[in-house]
Amino acid sequence: MFISLKKSAVKNTTKNLIAAACVTLICSSAHAGRPFFTEDAGVLEKATCEWESVAARASADGASSSTQLTTQVGCGVGSVAGIATQLAAGVGQSRSDGLTDKAYWLSGKSGWSASGDAPLMLSVAYGANWLRPAGGTSGLETVFINLVATKPLFDKVTGHLNLGWTANRPAKESATTWNAALEYAVTDAVDVGAEVFGAERSDAFMGTGVRWNVSKTLSLNVGYALQSGGSRNRLASLGIKLTF
Repeated sequence: MFISLKKSAVKNTTKNLIAAACVTLICSSAHAGRPFFTEDAGVLEKATCEWESVAARASADGASSSTQLTTQVGCGVGSVAGIATQLAAGVGQSRSDGLTDKAYWLSGKSGWSASGDAPLMLSVAYGANWLRPAGGTSGLETVFINLVATKPLFDKVTGHLNLGWTANRPAKESATTWNAALEYAVTDAVDVGAEVFGAERSDAFMGTGVRWNVSKTLSLNVGYALQSGGSRNRLASLGIKLTF
C-alpha cells in the first residue's frame, strides 16, 4: 500500500491528508504483514507465490479523503547458506481531489530462523518505490530497509517487532521507523491483532486488524489505523491474498 501527497496539498499543511510520517511508513511497507503495517519475519518457500490486493481509504478531519488500490505478486526464490529470500513487485494508485498518482515498487525479504523451545525468526525486508504523480513523470520516491523479528510469546499469541530506515529522495529526508504488533489466533481460521507504529519526528499510529483464512490458499483481511496527536489521520483497508 502507498499514500502520496499531492503537490497542491503541500502549500497548505492543514489540508495534507497524510503527513510525512505516513508517507515514509506506508510507502516503505508495501503490503507488509496484512492487515497490519508491521512486517512478519516469515519468508515464502521456493516456488511458492502470493498475490495480494488491497483497497484502502485515508481520511483526516478537515481534509479531502484519498482512495488507494494496490496489487502485488511475490514468490520465494530459494535459499543460500540457510538464508531464504522472497521477491515481490507491485503497482498501485492513489486518487484524491480528482487527481490520480500511480506507484510501482520492488521489494524483498531475506530471513533465517533459530529452532528450540522458544523459536525466534529474523529477517531483513527491503525495497524501493517509484511514484508517477498526476500530470508528472515517474521517479524514485522512497527506499527502505527493515529489520524484522517474530516470536511466539504465549499460547496462540505471536509478537512482531520492526526497526527500519527509509529515505524520501524528492524531499531529501530520511527517518527511522518502528513497528510492534501482537497477533492472537482465535481459531485455526481467524487471527486478530493490534499494533503501534511510527517514525521519528511524528506522532505514532495505533491499529487493529482481522485475518480470515478462508482456505489453505485464500485469505481475506481488514484493518484500521488511527494516528495519535492532533493530526488524527485515519487509514481503513480491505485486502485479499491468494497463495499458489
